[in-house]
Amino acid sequence: MSYLDKLLQGATVQWKTLGEVAVKIYSGGTPNTSVEAYYGGGNSLVANPRSWYW
Repeated sequence: MSYLDKLLQGATVQWKTLGEVAVKIYSGGTPNTSVEAYYGGGNSLVANPRSWYW
């Protein structure tokens, strides 16, 4: 059983490309938490741990 199969645990999924679920794709830091417009409006932040460099 693949790692993905273990994560999904038999759940039915609908596969979409990032472009189908994202309006804009940016690279950079986390938005300023003091700007209320950045949070709570249905916008989601997605992090890709593979892009983190230590």
